[in-house]
Amino acid sequence: MTHIKKYLIGIFLVAIGFGCEDKLDLYPLTGLSEGTFYRNLSQLEAAVDDVYRQMGIIYNARSIPSLYGTLFSDNGAVIAQLAGTPVDQPIDRHEIFSENSRIQNAWDDAYSAIYICNNAIFRLESTDISIEESHKNRMIAEALVVRSLAYFNLVRAFGEVPLITSRISPSQSYDYLREDTDVIYSQLIQDLNFAKNNLQESYTGLDIGRVTKFGAAAILAKIHLTNNDYDAAGVELEYIINSNLYSLDATNDGTVNLEDYNYLFDPDTKNSKSSVLEVQFMAGANARNSDHQEAFSPYLDGFNHPFIDGTITRGNGINTPTEDFEMEFEEGDPRKAITIVPGFTSRATGSYVDYPFTLKYFDPNWFNPGQNFEII
Repeated sequence: MTHIKKYLIGIFLVAIGFGCEDKLDLYPLTGLSEGTFYRNLSQLEAAVDDVYRQMGIIYNARSIPSLYGTLFSDNGAVIAQLAGTPVDQPIDRHEIFSENSRIQNAWDDAYSAIYICNNAIFRLESTDISIEESHKNRMIAEALVVRSLAYFNLVRAFGEVPLITSRISPSQSYDYLREDTDVIYSQLIQDLNFAKNNLQESYTGLDIGRVTKFGAAAILAKIHLTNNDYDAAGVELEYIINSNLYSLDATNDGTVNLEDYNYLFDPDTKNSKSSVLEVQFMAGANARNSDHQEAFSPYLDGFNHPFIDGTITRGNGINTPTEDFEMEFEEGDPRKAITIVPGFTSRATGSYVDYPFTLKYFDPNWFNPGQNFEII
């Protein structure tokens, strides 16, 4: 009997090893997974929509543009240090160590966005689903624009960085080393020209807010300006101007004045005529919220926002407007009032506190704001 049992067990193990090998690798059927997704047009469109979520992440209040574009400059500062290991003040003071988690997270967010863009492009290019060619190219172009933004921010902050333009595995990532900046910019120009040729001029309905061909042209112009190629930048900028879709007259009332500037940063204003490219946010507890207002508000227990009634918790104190930045405004410049508020009346003491902050990200829905973020 023992010999028979051993014989039967041996047959059973052989059956597992040869007859059922493919069944052990099945994807779970009770929920979405990589193996059960990307099987119809709606799912591919959802993958591209997630690319826009990445754009919100790479332009949040702790992203590379915020850390290196403002805090690292003489425009933004950290007045009060949050508790624990400092990560923001060292950036402000140019005392950055390799283990700074704020920069590490911003770097990781950028490359995570790049992977998601690459994956969306791979799925679109390799699918056997019937998709109208112009629609497929438009979706690829949308992913290319967001990927280009991520790389543009990376290369301006760090110089030579790994250039990854295809979907790769973690083990393959070790093969990618720092790439020359000229090569990176050349890739971005190529990708953005494809995008400009395949994106729409404008959108309607629920598609408003998608990147347009003029958004791609605006990024191209910034790249050319970065590379001191003013003629090429001029071509892109004239292309945008000649579209007659954009204007400094944001309110569309026939005049250009302070109201247009204020209107552009009003919490209810989304995709005005003065905005070529912006991140879309929604207000609400379960929405994708903008985090700039809380992050850039004073880090002080007595902080009382002058335009919000009731108790407001303190902000994070990142990117406090500096005196150098304030002095850049000429006397009487009406834009200064919304750009820099010099201080506030403390809720704790009732006295005035000299602690500047900006109203450019003001949203009365303090805890669940939905103000869009203007990139260009």
